[in-house]
This record gives sequence, C-alpha cells and structure tokens, in this order.
Amino acid sequence: EPDKAQAEEILKLKEELEELKRQEGSRQNEMALLRCQITALSNEKIRDQDRVTEKAIVKMQNDPQLEMDYKQLQESKQRESMLRHKQEEELRFLQDKLKRLEKERAMAEGKITVKEVLKMEKDVATEREVNELRRQYEEEKAKARLNEREKGELLRKIQALEEENATVIVQEKVREIIRPDPQAENEVANLRLEVMEQERRYLGGEEQLQACQDELTTLKSRGPRVEVQEIIKEVIKYKTDAETEMEMQRLRDEIVDRTRAIERADLEIYKLKQEIEILKEAKPHIQVKEVLQEILQYREDRQTKEEVESLRAQLVEEQKKHMDLEREKKQQEEIIRQKEEELSQVREKVVQQEVVKLEQDPTLKSEMNTFSQNIENELQQIDSLRTEMRKLQRRRSHLERQLEDLEKERKARREAELEVQRLKIRLSELEEQEKDTAEKVTVRQKVILQQDPQQEKEHSLLKLELEEEKHKKQVLQTELEALRKKLQALEKMEVKEKVVFSESVQVEKGDTEYEIQKLKNSLDEESRRKVQLDSDINRLEAKLSEMEFSNSKSSKELDFLREENHKLHIEKQNLLLEMRSLQSEIELTAMEAQDLKSMAQVDRRINLDTRFHNLEKELEDLKRLSREKDEEIEQLHNRLQTVAFKREQRENHLRRSIGVIDR
Repeated sequence: EPDKAQAEEILKLKEELEELKRQEGSRQNEMALLRCQITALSNEKIRDQDRVTEKAIVKMQNDPQLEMDYKQLQESKQRESMLRHKQEEELRFLQDKLKRLEKERAMAEGKITVKEVLKMEKDVATEREVNELRRQYEEEKAKARLNEREKGELLRKIQALEEENATVIVQEKVREIIRPDPQAENEVANLRLEVMEQERRYLGGEEQLQACQDELTTLKSRGPRVEVQEIIKEVIKYKTDAETEMEMQRLRDEIVDRTRAIERADLEIYKLKQEIEILKEAKPHIQVKEVLQEILQYREDRQTKEEVESLRAQLVEEQKKHMDLEREKKQQEEIIRQKEEELSQVREKVVQQEVVKLEQDPTLKSEMNTFSQNIENELQQIDSLRTEMRKLQRRRSHLERQLEDLEKERKARREAELEVQRLKIRLSELEEQEKDTAEKVTVRQKVILQQDPQQEKEHSLLKLELEEEKHKKQVLQTELEALRKKLQALEKMEVKEKVVFSESVQVEKGDTEYEIQKLKNSLDEESRRKVQLDSDINRLEAKLSEMEFSNSKSSKELDFLREENHKLHIEKQNLLLEMRSLQSEIELTAMEAQDLKSMAQVDRRINLDTRFHNLEKELEDLKRLSREKDEEIEQLHNRLQTVAFKREQRENHLRRSIGVIDR
C-alpha cells in the first residue's frame, strides 16, 4: 500500500522544485540584463580610453593599496557569506534529521503488532451438561426459597406461641398468677436454635453431596478432556514502495542541484552588480597638462601582509573546528577555486611609450582551464559520492533495524523454549502425583523449534551488505585523502607577479575609505551571525543527542513492559494449569465421597464439611492470586499510558522549540 507520508513528502518536493525552477529563470534573466549593461559600460569605457591615448593625459587613479584592501575585504565578505550559507544548510540538515528521527521512532513504536487468537471448540456434550446443571441449580434455588418461606412461617408461629405463653392469665375463680419458668424458656430457645442449625447443615450437606455426585457422573460419562489452543500471530510489516523511494531520491538530488545553481547565480549577480557600480563610478577625467614621466615602484606593505596572514590563519582554524567530512570537502573545493582565481589574476604589464598593454600568460591560461575542468569533474564526483553516502546511511539504518528485529525474535524463541521445558517439568510432577488415582488423563504436547531458513538467508545477506559498506567507506576515505593532497599541492604553488608602471600617476583618495569601513562593518555582522549560527547548531546537536537518548530509554522501557506482560501471561497460564489440577483433585474428592456413603451420616457430614471448607479456601487463594495478577496488569497498563503521555509532552516541547529556532 502507498504510504501517505511519503506521498505528501513527494508533493512538497515537487512544489519546491517548481519554485526553484521559477527562481532560476528569474536569476538567469537578471544575469542577462546585467551582462548587457556591463557590455554597454565596457564599450563606453573603451571609447574613453581610446580618446585618452591620443592625447597627453594625466590619469587620476585611486590608491592601489586601498584598492587591494577593498578587494580583499570584498573577498572576505563573500567567504563569510558562503560560510553563513553553509551553516544555514547544516542547520536545515539537522532539523531534517530531527524530523526523520521522530518519524522513525513513531514507526518503531507502531511497527509490530502481535495478535494472539485463542480458538476454543465447542463441545455439544459439555453444553448439554452445563444446561442441565443450570436447570438443577435453578431448582435448588427454588427449593431453598420454599425452605426459607417455611422457616419464616415457623419462626412467626414460634414467636406467636412465645407471646401467648408469656402473657399473664388471671383466673377469677382461683385468683392465681401463672408464669413460665425462665430457665425452661432458655433451654427451649437453645434447643430450637440447635435444631434449626442442624437442619441447615443437613440441607447444605445434601445439596453439596448431590452437586458432587452430579459432577462425578458427568465427568465419568465425559471421559478425558483435551483442549486445543491455536495461537495465530499476525506480524504486520510496513515496507515503502521502491518506485516512490526512487522518485523521492531523484527529486531530492534535483533540488540540491537547483539550489546549488541558484547560489552560483546569486554570486554571479552580486559580482556583476559590483562591476556595474565600479564602472559607473569610474568616470574618465580628461585634463590637458604637461606630461611628467615618472616611474613609481610599489612594494608590499608589511602590515597588510601580516593582516592577510592572520586572517588566513583564523579562517583555517575556524574551518578545522566547525566542518565535518562533507563540509571539509566543500571547503577544499572553495579553496581550490580561490587558488584558481589567484592563478587567473596573474598578469604581466609592460608599458612602453605611454601605451598600456595587458597580456595573459598562455601557460597560466591553459593551466587555469585544466584546473577548472578538473575541479568541475571533482565536484561531480563529490556530488555522486554524497548521494552514495546518503544511500548507504539509509541502508545501514534499515539493516540495523532488521538486526534488532532478529535479536527480538531470538529472545522470544529462547523464552518459548524455557517455557516449554518448565511446562514439561510441571507435567512430570503432576503425573507423579496422579499415579495413585484410578483414572488418569495424559496430555502430551510436542513442540519442535527450528530456525527459520529465510531469517538465516537474511542474516547472511545483511553481513555481506555490511562488508560492502565498509569497503565503500574505505574507498571514500582514500578519495578524501587524495583531495587533501591535491589541495596542499595547490597551496604550495607560488604566484609570481611582475608589474611595471611607466605612467604618470597622481593618487586621489575618494569614497573608497568609506566603502572599506562599510565592508568591515558588514564583515563584523557576518562574523556575529556566524557565531550565532554555531551556537544554534550546537544547541540543536545537544537536543538531537537528548532525543536519541530519550528514544533509547523509552524503547528500553517498552521492551521491559512487554517482557513483564509476557511473564504475566505465562503466570496466568500456570494458574490455569493449577486450576485444572484442582479440578482433578475435586474429582478425587467426589470419588472419596462416593466411597464414604457407607459410613455414618454424622461422620460423613463432618468430613464433607471439612473437605468443602478446604476446597473453598484453596479456591479463594486462587481467586486472590488472579486478582493480584489483574491488578499488576492494570498497573503496567497505567505505566504504559504515563510513558506515552510523557513522550507526547516531550515531542510537543521539541516541536515548539524547533519552531522558535526556525523563526
């Protein structure tokens, strides 16, 4: 059957895909417009430069050191924004993981439902006997009511006679007062009570004797009784549809690709906007003055170099602290891209006779192209490896759940074997006790426990899949080491720049300082956001660990309660067996009562009374034990309800906290 949750998730993923496609189309349109603007502005600038080269012109340029600082700040800002995007993705990943854990826990709680159905076949002879016994019971009830009425009438007559005897009779002739003797009255009352008690006992003994005789005759006529219990266990396993899983995986991969393309488009749009602003602000200043040929040689500033090195060291430390395996791969890709940009920025400027010629090194250009192609290939490989890792993780969780199910089935099988052994011992004891009886009922129950061949096959398949996963993990680790070595080789490559200026340059400080300050403030804001995101990630990881701990704890409690319920069920079956043994003892007592008919009536009555009282006590003890077990079962049910209520409260609290974090 299709899963509703999976269908809803597929619909959500499709909607997200459509939104991402719309966003991608809008971003592409914006990029096209910006490129058109850049081409127009670059054409205007080329015209202005052509006009400048024809005359003796003094160019007003910004300070190159400030420009370098400005570019560095822009690059650091881009890096910080990319780090912030990465951490936001990590936060979304953790939230998805938390939701997935909640779903898995709900599925694990309602995963297996075991139904035990007891089929009892009706016996026509027993039904007839039961109806006969009910009819006899009703007749005895009617007789008891008649006896009670007669007893009440006799008591009323006795009271009337006592009142008549107690009245004072005055004879006018003799004039004497006649009163009964109080001692004689007491003796008469005591004798009447004794007579009534004897009658009651006699009637009760007769009824019990009659009931025992009826039961004995019915049991003799019935013969040995065999109960057939058929236990049917229904195990419901929920399996997801393979087609829906494939479609969900495809949609997820497509969403990841779309988001990556949108992020790249955002970066390109941001760069293009900056280039447009620079081109708009850089207006040509045309002034006709005398040309002074001065050669200015710029050297590296130590302070800026030290600041750059310190910033790089801080970035490396933060990357080591905050990135795991996948984030580390992304970081390495980013560093490789930066190195390629640095290599692509290597240019050689040679100015002769006031004409500036910009040339690119063909070797560097070819190396840059090869590097970019290699990086694209590596990115594709890393994406494929990520998808494979996700599949392997899902497969691993599925295998772990199957192993847990197998362990539970093994435990249940062992408990069943122990229970069978205990029942055999109990049966042997009962057979030894009943050797002296005249009639013996033997019930032999043969239980053969074998291992399920399907489970053995599944176990072997699981082992093979685990070994394959380990091998794939080793392959991924080797690829990661190769990427790290390549990154180190790229970092060791030195970039040589040869810049020769032979122009008359007059430095003018514009609004670059204000922009630098603005960029520094934005960098500070980005760092604060990064710290806040790190704290949110740590808090979510702590909550995830708490959720996993609570899940394990609740699962242990559920297992313990199931074991307790199973034990109580076994004890209940034992009590039923003891009840049957007591019924056999009652049959023996009935036989003894039949043998004791030849004895005196008084002795028989006394023996029957004692035997009946003993049996009543034993029945009361058994009823008390059954009541205690029922109370224990109710307590366990209450505990289960409290555990479920606490779990619901915890889940609601976590949902509220996640909602607050998302806001």
